[in-house]
Amino acid sequence: TPLLKVLEGYEIHWLVGSKNGGLLVGLGVSVFTSVEQIPRGVLYDLVVSLEEDPKQLAALFPVISYAQIVGTYLTKSGEIDYTDSAQTWFDMSLISRLGKKRADVLKLQNRRSYQSILFQMLGHEFKGEPYCCQVDVSDTRENKILLADHVGSTWPSKRWAYFTELEATLAERKVSVTRLPWMSNFADLAAEVARFDTV
Repeated sequence: TPLLKVLEGYEIHWLVGSKNGGLLVGLGVSVFTSVEQIPRGVLYDLVVSLEEDPKQLAALFPVISYAQIVGTYLTKSGEIDYTDSAQTWFDMSLISRLGKKRADVLKLQNRRSYQSILFQMLGHEFKGEPYCCQVDVSDTRENKILLADHVGSTWPSKRWAYFTELEATLAERKVSVTRLPWMSNFADLAAEVARFDTV
C-alpha cells in the first residue's frame, strides 16, 4: 500500500485475495476479490501485476484492456513472463527467467527492500512512504511482545528456527510474550498485530 502515496489522483482498481480485501477498506480504492467483479469495458492506463499463478493470469487478462503493463503477464503461447521494468523483482522469484538456482542466489545477495524495488518498477524512488492501513492503534496497544512464526507453504525455510528458545529466554526475563495464532483474514491479523509494541 505505500504505492498509494505516489499514485494519488488516479482511480485505482485493486484485485486482491479475499483474505486481504479488508486491509484496503477505506483507502479510496475500488477493491475486487475475484476476476468476476472487475468491470468490463474499462481501458486501464496502467496495470501492475505481481501475480505468479498462470491460472490467475489466464483468468484475468482476457477480461481487461490496458495501455501499459508492469509485472507479469501471459505470452501469446500462454507462458508466464514479466516486463523488463519488473526484472529486479521477478528475477528473484519462482518464475525467474534465470531459473530457481540463480533466483535463490540473487535473493540471498539482495539488500534492497521490496518497497524500493516495487517503486523502481513504476519509475519512482522509495522515500520511506508508510503503509496505508485503516487499523486503529491509538488506544489498543499492549506492552507485550508478539511472536509470529508462521510462514507460507512457498518458502517454508524462511521460518526462523529459534522461536522456542527466544520465548524461553524472554519468559526468564519476565517479559510477557504471546504467540500469534494463525489467522486467514489479514485485516484481523493487522488489528491483532497493532495491539503489541514488538512483533
